[in-house]
Amino acid sequence: MSEQRADSETATELMAVCFEAAEEGIGIHDRGVIIDANPALARLFGYPPDELLGKHSRELMTPDTYENLKQNFGAGYPEHVEGTGRRRDGTHFPLHVFNKEVRYQGRDLHVAVVRDASELEQAREARDESEDRFQRLFSGAQDAVFLLALDGTFLGANAAAAQLIGYDEHEIVGRSFDELNLIPAEQQREVAERLGQGLAGIERAPGAFTMQRPDGERLEVEVSTHALVYRNQTVLLGIVRDVTERRRAEERQAQLEEQLHQSQKMEAIGRLAGGIAHDFNNFLGAILGLCELQLLDLPEGDPSRDDLEPVSY
Repeated sequence: MSEQRADSETATELMAVCFEAAEEGIGIHDRGVIIDANPALARLFGYPPDELLGKHSRELMTPDTYENLKQNFGAGYPEHVEGTGRRRDGTHFPLHVFNKEVRYQGRDLHVAVVRDASELEQAREARDESEDRFQRLFSGAQDAVFLLALDGTFLGANAAAAQLIGYDEHEIVGRSFDELNLIPAEQQREVAERLGQGLAGIERAPGAFTMQRPDGERLEVEVSTHALVYRNQTVLLGIVRDVTERRRAEERQAQLEEQLHQSQKMEAIGRLAGGIAHDFNNFLGAILGLCELQLLDLPEGDPSRDDLEPVSY
């Protein structure tokens, strides 16, 4: 029994040390009346430790926060409450209270752990502002932009994406590429691999794919993907650009260049043929001249004239 009593006293002493040394405010209260408080709780509310004892919790928070606590009394103390604390000097700050019912010194009491949530609130406001800015950019983008979950399900699509894909926005969310039949069978594996790499954070240059709309029209698109954290989950941001007209223009340009190349080849052949004809004419001129001179030297009736006259005329 003595060993058990010693162990119990050691555990009690250890709990007392933790209570005093904790950086978070800890208070023990009986139906809202504080009967014990650690130094961190006193510092948090700006009171000397002894002055907190006997105070009611409503003095340490705004009326609406206290009313929120009271409304939960019927179902027992809530384990987690967010609200606004009130310091001794009258200043306010956002607080989080974690509450548990305990057996303490033979009585049913409550332990409240209180945190100053100022930094958390600032982080939350910054996150909300960032998400709001992202949502404005997402909705107003000229390119088609979509968000995909880890399983490939659409979480969102802007108006440009809905117009490009050929579905209404509400028809896209909650469905996958396969369900919407957007990718031809011959490219589905390649697209799945690319989406998987994007979710894994592997950056790649935009990929070229063929996309088919519900009406059967096929479009040439470029897709770039980026993994990001949105609303506390990892998602894939995809940007899709319709390059069908650009590809057609590139094909027309290639055709025109081929036609120009063929034209240049024909022109070169023409110049070559012209040069050959000119040289050939020079040779023929010399031959004709020699034939004519030979005819002048031959008398009429000479048999050789029969061979020369057809050439000269």
